[in-house]
Amino acid sequence: MNEPSWLESVRESLAKKALPASYARRILDELADHVEDLQEDAMGGELDIPGRLGKPEDVAAAASASYRPIGLLPNHSVATGLVFGLSPLLFLPVACAAAWTITAWVLARVVERMVGIDERLDSFRHGGAGAELLLSCFMSMVTIAIPVVLVSIFCRWMARRAGVAAAWVNTCVVVLALLASAPAWVTTLSPIPGESRLSVAVLSVEGWLPLRLFQFALPFIVFCLFPWDARTTPESKCSS
Repeated sequence: MNEPSWLESVRESLAKKALPASYARRILDELADHVEDLQEDAMGGELDIPGRLGKPEDVAAAASASYRPIGLLPNHSVATGLVFGLSPLLFLPVACAAAWTITAWVLARVVERMVGIDERLDSFRHGGAGAELLLSCFMSMVTIAIPVVLVSIFCRWMARRAGVAAAWVNTCVVVLALLASAPAWVTTLSPIPGESRLSVAVLSVEGWLPLRLFQFALPFIVFCLFPWDARTTPESKCSS
């Protein structure tokens, strides 16, 4: 068996063991170095790689046996569910609050610079339903959609790093989607100064339905861009 086919067989055997991709790549890199050393020692002669390094399935079995259950998240389903199922309840509100604080600060500076330009403000107040929808969409994108995307990416990265099973990752994305669709910005512009209203409706029929649906779909879109690979969700972590 030549080097490429032997390494490919080892890779397939490692995949069947449900070992994490990073660990499998490290094993393959080390084996490739060993094979290269053996080829140099053989000086171009015939080389029996399975006879020297072992059969691919035996190598994969040895790699799997080098794992031992450690850590909390990969081995305790209850703890995993609590962390990855409930973590959006903490991360998303904090991210949205931070986005709203930054947006409010920026808008305050913009309004300060627009003092004295009454015709622009008047035209905006008289924009009607189109201006109201535009404002609602802008606020939703800045204070809801962007935080949802960032939190989804963070949870996806955290799950991959911890080796969490795909079922719990799916739980996390569903919770994120439900939370993301709960709030909606409602804008009411009045031609009378001081009567305009910009508020957040939570779990209410107010708000533009397509925008809520978009917010709901965002976590699924993010997680679909990084599809879950079952081979990267081991039941245990590599021992050091």
